[in-house]
Amino acid sequence: MLKPSVTFVLWIAIALFIVVNDVVGDTWIAATLTVRTVEWYKVLVPLPYVILMSIIHARRTAEDGRTHVGSLDHDPPRHAAGQGGHY
Repeated sequence: MLKPSVTFVLWIAIALFIVVNDVVGDTWIAATLTVRTVEWYKVLVPLPYVILMSIIHARRTAEDGRTHVGSLDHDPPRHAAGQGGHY
């Protein structure tokens, strides 16, 4: 399991990579390719990194026992004295 600080640094690195990729796509690559090709480049190049971080994040949260709020197996919080309550 990665530490939260490592995960945060990886997220920042991906965000920086996307910004740099966007600048490169708009400057150097745009001069030689069509607009549609440049847009595909700007979407497809960072996609594997975003997917990888999503997998890492999903594994981290699964190991911690946290569930997504919208998931079907989510237990609502219990209120005072162990009573189940309505929201």
